Amino acid sequence: MSLKTTYGFSVNDTENNKHIEIQNIAKEIWRKSESFQQFNEAITAKFSGNKKVKLVFDDKHIFCKYIYPKSESIVLFSISLCNYIVPQKSVERVDDRYTLGTKDHRDQYRMLLPDGKKCSDCRHVNKCCTMFGQNSTATKCQFGDNRFSSY
Repeated sequence: MSLKTTYGFSVNDTENNKHIEIQNIAKEIWRKSESFQQFNEAITAKFSGNKKVKLVFDDKHIFCKYIYPKSESIVLFSISLCNYIVPQKSVERVDDRYTLGTKDHRDQYRMLLPDGKKCSDCRHVNKCCTMFGQNSTATKCQFGDNRFSSY
């Protein structure tokens, strides 16, 4: 799964030419990047000497702020992980027939158990195997909303 299908890049509206220039640089770096880490490294290198541009990172987001005198700031762009994708489930495990961002993809993704987990690791395994004929080695939950719960 590529960076562009897992993360969303959004730009805040501005009429300031300096802001637009920074946003365009970020868009170009985004276009060329193959991973979140690669983008993170490239954007940090690009703006590391600019005291007016502040990058704020965590493992799911990047925010770029333009700092004005008197400590005022404006967010120029942000990058964030798609809201239903979580680190403990690989989005690549969803069948390719489902397009990322669609309701079907979201539903299929939500049925996945956390990476490395099987039905046998869940406290509801006996109920599922009885009600649905589920195999204890399955990696998808058969309940409409995933009810995986470890012991």
